[in-house]
Amino acid sequence: MTAKTVTISRRDYRQICNAYINATNAMQQVLMIHRGDNKFSDRAVWAVEDLLQTISQQLKEVIDGETNIFSQK
Repeated sequence: MTAKTVTISRRDYRQICNAYINATNAMQQVLMIHRGDNKFSDRAVWAVEDLLQTISQQLKEVIDGETNIFSQK
């Protein structure tokens, strides 16, 4: 697979950064959810935590320049 570099605007870059900030803030909100004794609720929260961690990691990689989400085959 060959990666191609794509130039994005400052506005697009800022939106990516904002998405990373929002995902990080959302994770903090998820951690504050009261689960009670409901096992289904626990599984749902864990699934959301996993999803937010994945999104945060992908956005962090883009911001840090470790990967290019705009790669094309």
